Amino acid sequence: MNPESQKPNQTIQKSQYVPPQLSPSSTKIKIFLIGIFIFTIIAIPTVLIKIKNEQMLYESSIGFTPRNSHLQTPQKQQTATVPTPTIDPTANWKTYANMQYEYSFRYPPNFYQIPIDKNTLQFTPIPWPSGEIGQNELNKVGYGIGVLVSSTNQSLEEIASKYDQFKTRPGYSSTPITIDGVSGLKLTSVAIDFPTDAVVVLKNNREYFIYVKYYSLEKTIEAKNIFNQILSTFKFTQ
Repeated sequence: MNPESQKPNQTIQKSQYVPPQLSPSSTKIKIFLIGIFIFTIIAIPTVLIKIKNEQMLYESSIGFTPRNSHLQTPQKQQTATVPTPTIDPTANWKTYANMQYEYSFRYPPNFYQIPIDKNTLQFTPIPWPSGEIGQNELNKVGYGIGVLVSSTNQSLEEIASKYDQFKTRPGYSSTPITIDGVSGLKLTSVAIDFPTDAVVVLKNNREYFIYVKYYSLEKTIEAKNIFNQILSTFKFTQ
């Protein structure tokens, strides 16, 4: 008989691991350390951001430019709008002054002075044709701008009534105007021979009849522009 078979049956029990029990004080210490760790994770970035913001605020207050500012995104520069200077078209014109009738004005340097009579002087863009003058010659001249001065005791209203005869003419108008601080009338289409625009001004018992006479309708726009520019320079010397 096998001796081993004679041994009584023995139950072999596996040993079970029992973790050690922590004391209450050890648990509190563990929770405290975890809290410090979490606080550190949250607090340090917040403090660093605050320090960075304060540093940037200080640098901007003293005008400090960071060393790597050239690497930053360039800001769009604001440019001030500079007004375009106004060019005076009459700046290089000649000046005509009449000492007898006490007035002056500027006129284009290439214009010619054409005496009409002792009281009237006209300016034209080309020399006045000599000899017999027909429409072809007048078309070449284009237009004439002149001043007629005469003595008068009439009021501006009385003088304006003289031009009532042109009210039925197409294009006629009469509007107030001021020349060198003196009130006057601006008239359109007021002549018998050629279409004429004019300004009538009274000063020192004199009537100043400043006109532009259109000899050729092809140069009407040019003539009007020159006439208005001359009016803007018209001055009374007394």
